[in-house]
Amino acid sequence: MQYFITGADGVIGTHVVRQLAGREGAVVTVLEGDIRDRTSVHAQLAAARPDVVIHLAALVPVKEVEADPAAAYAVNVGGTLHLMEGLAGLEKPPRVFYA
Repeated sequence: MQYFITGADGVIGTHVVRQLAGREGAVVTVLEGDIRDRTSVHAQLAAARPDVVIHLAALVPVKEVEADPAAAYAVNVGGTLHLMEGLAGLEKPPRVFYA
């Protein structure tokens, strides 16, 4: 099974990657770079052709969000939109989980 994970460096993401990497037959691809980069997100999804997407990328710490609400919006909303647009372009839609 092909897994594509965003936010793999986060608290939840590191545990998810570790658990999936230990599964027989699991191929784990993590989003490299910035989820705000639409072209990169779309290209990585097309290359990975995942069966499952686990979307964990987000700007969460309240102090960071309050300090730069535009960045929080760009990551949390814009990044999710880029991911969904990329998924819509795949031949076979994967299952999507997000937190």
